[in-house]
Amino acid sequence: MRQTAHTRNRSNRTRRDWRGTVADGTGMKVLVTGAKGFIGRNLVTRLSSDECPEVTEVLEFDRDVAPELLAEFAASCDFVFHLAGVNRPENPAEF
Repeated sequence: MRQTAHTRNRSNRTRRDWRGTVADGTGMKVLVTGAKGFIGRNLVTRLSSDECPEVTEVLEFDRDVAPELLAEFAASCDFVFHLAGVNRPENPAEF
């Protein structure tokens, strides 16, 4: 797997690298969409464990969460793992 530096610099944020190291010593807030799926559930467990000390908060978004919260979560997080998707649609048009 290729590891590249993913950074974003907002005027009110500290610049972070892909590992979540931060100049001011604070941790990352991570959003996981599809948090109740197989991969999402395991990722949330891992990010919430002591194995990822750079992650201080995990925001879990799935289909049972109010859709209005997605914009709020996305605006307040430092990194997004987008794992949401339809894998068993009732209608092929859902793909």
